[in-house]
Amino acid sequence: MKIKNAYIIIALIILSSCIKEKIGEKQAESFIKYYGGGYANGGNDVKQLSDGSYVVIGYYTTKDSGTDMYLVKTNRYGNEIWHKFYGYKSVGYGIQVLKDGGFILVGYTTLKNKTANTNVFLVRTDANGVALWIDSIGGDSTATGYYVQVTSSGGFMIAGSIDVGAGITNALLVLTDSGGKLIKNGLQTYGYPSTGNTDAKSVIELSDEYLMVGSIQNDPNGGHGLSDICTITAYKKNLKIHLINCFGGLGNDYGEDLKQLSDGTFLCSGIWTRGGDTGTVTCLIKLKPDPDKGYISDTTIFYNNYNVPSSDFSNSITIVSDSIYALTGSRIRSDGKNQNILFLKTDNNGTQKTFITYGETGNQTGQKIISTMDGGFLIVGTNFYSNSSSLITLLKISGNGTLE
Repeated sequence: MKIKNAYIIIALIILSSCIKEKIGEKQAESFIKYYGGGYANGGNDVKQLSDGSYVVIGYYTTKDSGTDMYLVKTNRYGNEIWHKFYGYKSVGYGIQVLKDGGFILVGYTTLKNKTANTNVFLVRTDANGVALWIDSIGGDSTATGYYVQVTSSGGFMIAGSIDVGAGITNALLVLTDSGGKLIKNGLQTYGYPSTGNTDAKSVIELSDEYLMVGSIQNDPNGGHGLSDICTITAYKKNLKIHLINCFGGLGNDYGEDLKQLSDGTFLCSGIWTRGGDTGTVTCLIKLKPDPDKGYISDTTIFYNNYNVPSSDFSNSITIVSDSIYALTGSRIRSDGKNQNILFLKTDNNGTQKTFITYGETGNQTGQKIISTMDGGFLIVGTNFYSNSSSLITLLKISGNGTLE
């Protein structure tokens, strides 16, 4: 994939909007498409629907109206079917497909007349993206929702962060009913008072507790003063903290995604700062349950080409099978100036099978990766082609990561 400049990008947008189903069946196996216009646009999550089509959540910015949560539906070739806007100065981070074919979206929205404050923004739509209800959660605090999932009771759980005062943010767990209204005690914060910032990027509901992954600063239980990857477990019966476990090195480390395997263990993907310099590596941590310590590290694997002064950032993981995993994020190129979308595939022993980057000039980053029905992968992210302009990027690759 070679992205020379904004003119090529604009030409590709025009091409993808004009050529519908007559593009050839191979584009079901691989394609790259761009969405948005005007100024800054970005993609943060994607899902495939039962008919093979895709829905992408992110943000869209114009000079006059600012930034809005942005939902795009495409056909199986990545050609846009429709798009929708939601909210007031809002951004979309997460999406789930519901049983009735509609969607639940989460992100943040800016409080009107309080430009520095945001609330968790929860939007329920029908299958055509029409909003059925919208809720703003967080009151006068600054809060963001990064991930949303349906709970066993049919409501929604949201992982995020919230300002708890004195410049400190805590991890946030929000629980609502099926109509988006907070249940009793359904807004909980987790972190250590006055130590540093904590967040939650993903959450999984277990039989007796909620398991979250994110990052924490200045952990008083042995932290090194910077940021560590952390897991937070909270009891379902009262939503109080059970345990916070930390994993990290001598630099800033961040937990970004969490998936459960069939054997009851978990995989956490994230960002780990290497010792001796400021470069970062993609890390994959296998977590196993411990009756006394919660979820502890069984294996930590690092992926990076140490022969070049590059840095990797891992934002998302998808479980292909119990023996194959795939990740996306970005790699800073050896010139140290720009970054490309990263695709990494490993086996269950952590052995790297495929490592490919996509992009040339400008900056590209992969935010979310999913497995597709045809055995390939779909990556959504952002292509920055100038200091102030960017487009949502949808990258469809084969099971081996090829883009023909």
